[in-house]
Amino acid sequence: MPNSGFRSLFADEVEALYAAESLISKTFPLLKKKVATKELVLMLDQQAAQAKSHTKNLKSALIFLDRRAAGAESRSVKAMLSECDDALERLEKGNLLDATLLVHLQRLEFHRLGAYRATLALATQLGEDGILDFLKEAAAFDDVTTKRLGQIALQVNAEAFADTRSEILAPVIGELEADKVE
Repeated sequence: MPNSGFRSLFADEVEALYAAESLISKTFPLLKKKVATKELVLMLDQQAAQAKSHTKNLKSALIFLDRRAAGAESRSVKAMLSECDDALERLEKGNLLDATLLVHLQRLEFHRLGAYRATLALATQLGEDGILDFLKEAAAFDDVTTKRLGQIALQVNAEAFADTRSEILAPVIGELEADKVE
């Protein structure tokens, strides 16, 4: 088969996407239980459902490519989600945790977007018309998601900054007020 190495690269990337989406579809429902920001909860819900749908489409593509979905792994996505777990262990529920998670989720979303675009380029080169529409839709969805996460982050970061500033200034303000009384 001509270009079998290139086709194998494409199939490897589809496997990696499948593994990433599978991991996200299982992890995001757990994350949403830990966040305080309503918009972020809704976003995680939507992302989990979308990842589950992507997993089904990617599994169909793998069958067409004569590959098995079992055993596929996405170390990069696993590492990014591990950073979310670290934040959950270190921080209490609230704006600072949400802001921290948003940093990691935005990084993850840029990674997903890049992975879909790269796989789309491979599929285009190979003429894999059966998966092109899905890859275009997935990339477009991730592009919109990246922007929405950025908008949520602007709001949450401002709130987390205000919370942190209040925590730092509270003892100082208390001392100043005590000095006024005397």
